[in-house]
Amino acid sequence: HTSGTSGVPKGVMLNHCQILENAWIHVQYLGLEKEDRLCMTPPMFHSFGCVGSVLSSMMAGAALVCYEKTVLCSVPTVYIRLIREMREGKAGREDLCLRLCVTAGAPCPEHTLRDMKRVMGAEAAVVMYGMTEAGPGISSTSMDDSLETAVSTVGRLWPGVTGRIQDLTTG
Repeated sequence: HTSGTSGVPKGVMLNHCQILENAWIHVQYLGLEKEDRLCMTPPMFHSFGCVGSVLSSMMAGAALVCYEKTVLCSVPTVYIRLIREMREGKAGREDLCLRLCVTAGAPCPEHTLRDMKRVMGAEAAVVMYGMTEAGPGISSTSMDDSLETAVSTVGRLWPGVTGRIQDLTTG
């Protein structure tokens, strides 16, 4: 089921191939490796959790634990809270060893993306876009995109994804 962030939650039919391909693209775009430890904060019933985190880390051979050089996948709200906790001295940068922050599920403010690196110490930050109906990932920025690109876009469409922009009134 979708999370209902853009309306009422609804059931979605996804096929096996679609989910596997989507998880594999996560692995490729994030550069996930067996040495990575992926810290998953979305719930497993959510497509970002079960496909974008669990299945992707399994395909890469990475573990789902917090340890050295963590890849943290979460929504902007969690990053905002973590950054605030760190600024208030409730958590220190030494508590994290982030290789990559991945955000999806809502627009991420520019200052939050900047603070993922400056305050949290992440080496890179990636913005992803998806929807459960699409399998779930659709597009993402890359680790070498500028901050301006990351805050003003949701990156480029992934391989195997087609899309178009259409005016709902005129078609």
